[in-house]
Amino acid sequence: MAWNVAAVIIGLFVMVAGGVVVFYLRTIKSDVDKISGRIDGQDKKIDDNAKGVYRATGQIAQCKIDCQGKFAAKEEWLRSEAINSRKLDKISDSLATLATNVEIVNKMPEIAGAIAHSIAEQFSKRQERPVPK
Repeated sequence: MAWNVAAVIIGLFVMVAGGVVVFYLRTIKSDVDKISGRIDGQDKKIDDNAKGVYRATGQIAQCKIDCQGKFAAKEEWLRSEAINSRKLDKISDSLATLATNVEIVNKMPEIAGAIAHSIAEQFSKRQERPVPK
């Protein structure tokens, strides 16, 4: 009979120990599930943030390309304006020269008249004076 009682006590002890082990295993499993869920949530947030970073990186790259294009366009505009300014200065100088030439041409009849008048006076003075023979 001692053998039977020992077997029952050992059986009960094994059952209690097995129950405690099962209880701890279930607790560990639920903790692992909670941690796994929390890690999955954090992974999702990290993925969402990474997508946002990739999107922002793409937008920054596009902005950089746009800015370089606008800078190149404005730089080209400034160059063309400088060239146009030089051309305008040359045209202004040419126009001033042309205006001076036009003034001279406009005074030509006056000058020609004065020369003709001077020549006529010289001829009339010669005719008044006898030519020595």
